[in-house]
Amino acid sequence: MISRRLTVKKEIQERFHYNAVSVAAQSSQQNAGVTATSGIEGLAPITVELKNEILSALRMTDKLDALYKRGCSSAEFIAAALPIEAVFMNSQNKLPIADPLYL
Repeated sequence: MISRRLTVKKEIQERFHYNAVSVAAQSSQQNAGVTATSGIEGLAPITVELKNEILSALRMTDKLDALYKRGCSSAEFIAAALPIEAVFMNSQNKLPIADPLYL
């Protein structure tokens, strides 16, 4: 089992009353006896075209992130996000039917 540690900035921890010790204890309780499997072996493959489309859409989200960090207005962010949402929705419709999203 791979263990990853999440580091949260001090000001974020304080703002949301984040307690790393409590979170770690809760996480270990939830994961006790759980074996993680990806299930990817049972999925139908996707086309190279669809893979490239999804990767392109993910790159678009990087642009959204930069826009947000720059301090854009809500209207500006939504105007930039709507076309990206459409790309993801269209990509989802192209996924193989055997995908767990459809089960």
